[in-house]
Amino acid sequence: MDKLESHFGFRIEAPRFGDPRGILFGGRFLVRETCSHLYTAQRIQEIINRQGIDEPLKIVEIGGGYGGTCYWLRKLLGDRIARYVIVDLPEVGLVQSYFLGSAASESLVLEGERLEGVLSPIQLIPYFDLEKIDFQPNVLINQDSMPEMPESEVDRYLAWGVKSLNGLFISFNQEAYSPWAGTPQVHVPTAVAKYPHYRRVSRETSWDRRGYVEEAYVTQ
Repeated sequence: MDKLESHFGFRIEAPRFGDPRGILFGGRFLVRETCSHLYTAQRIQEIINRQGIDEPLKIVEIGGGYGGTCYWLRKLLGDRIARYVIVDLPEVGLVQSYFLGSAASESLVLEGERLEGVLSPIQLIPYFDLEKIDFQPNVLINQDSMPEMPESEVDRYLAWGVKSLNGLFISFNQEAYSPWAGTPQVHVPTAVAKYPHYRRVSRETSWDRRGYVEEAYVTQ
């Protein structure tokens, strides 16, 4: 752990908000997702750097869980992030607002609040307000959710990216493709292939999770 912290330049410990369950390891509090979220954030950082994006990062994350990936990406990328929006179900947004409002209260901007004077603001947008995002993102992220969405919803996000995204689409998802209630899950590469706007530049199996694939696409 000391070597990891020396590499990253910060203490690796889970925020203690929301009564999380975890373990103490070397005096650090860790939950099950700590290493997974940090791994994902590190891989996203590597992809961004590999593609040579050096302008301020304007990130849209589709489906953000409780906000863990956002939290660790901000730790890694710091003030390189100019804007960060999470698009999700309103109910999940409540969880995100609690976690990120506790872990990064100075940056969380809720509905109706002003962005002026907020450094690297985080905004939470319900999925039905996707079109209200008021900037052009250069990084679009999805992990752990597109395969479970209705295919029409995946198409909606990808079509939005065609007209709005100028940069990278990063997908970290499983490819089990097993039916749920008789309906096959979405196979993300097949869904993306319907849109020539996206050109895949990398595809790798996840070191962290068996059955997961890490893909990066550039817009063209």
